[in-house]
Amino acid sequence: MMIDVEIDRTLYPFQSRWFSSSAGRVHYVDEGAGRRFSSVTALPAATARADRVVGVALTDTALWPIDALPNRVFSRAMSTRSMQRRIVENNMLVERVLLGRAGPPMTPDEADHYRRVQPPGARAGLAVIPTEICAARPLLEELTRTVPEVLGDRPALAVWGLRDRVFPAQRSIRRLSAMFSDLAVVELPDSNHYTPEEAPAELATAIANRFAGR
Repeated sequence: MMIDVEIDRTLYPFQSRWFSSSAGRVHYVDEGAGRRFSSVTALPAATARADRVVGVALTDTALWPIDALPNRVFSRAMSTRSMQRRIVENNMLVERVLLGRAGPPMTPDEADHYRRVQPPGARAGLAVIPTEICAARPLLEELTRTVPEVLGDRPALAVWGLRDRVFPAQRSIRRLSAMFSDLAVVELPDSNHYTPEEAPAELATAIANRFAGR
C-alpha cells in the first residue's frame, strides 16, 4: 500500500525511495556519501554484499536470538489475535508503546508525524514487528554466525542508551565486542530504548566521527 500523507520536511528532510520485493514495495532512505546506517533488518543484505560495506553502526538492537523472558512474553502477547487487531485497528504500538509512558519524549508535531505515517490500512507490517522477536530466531541464529565471519573485521560502532531495558547496554555491548574486532562504543546515560528519538544529535555525531572519511 502506498501511503498518501503530507510529510513535515522539518522533521523528515530525506528523500524517500522504494524498491519492489516478493513481499511488496519496501521503503528506504539512502542519504550521505559512502555511509550507511541501518538496523538488524539490513544485516542479511550486508553480509551477502560484504565487499560493499565499509562499516557497521548499531543502536539498541540484537544480532542474536532474543531469549530474555520479558521480551518473549511481550512478543507472544502481541502475537495474539486480539492484540494484532488492536495494533491494526487502533494503532496500539504507536499510541500505547512509542507514545506511551515508556516511550521517548516528543513534541505534539513529532507525535502527530508518527500517527500520520501509520494510517488505517497501512499497519500490517507494523503488526508483524513484535511477533518477530520470537519468530525471527532462525534469522538471528544465522546472523550470530555470519556477521562475525564476514563483517567482524569492519569498523563498527555501538551507540547505546544506558537506560535501555529491552536490550541492556552492558550485556549487549559485551556480545557485540565478541562479534566485531574494531568496535567503538558510545554510551548515552540518559537514553532508553529509543536513541534516534531521544538523542539524535549525539547519535549523528557518533556516526560522523566514527566513519569520517570513509
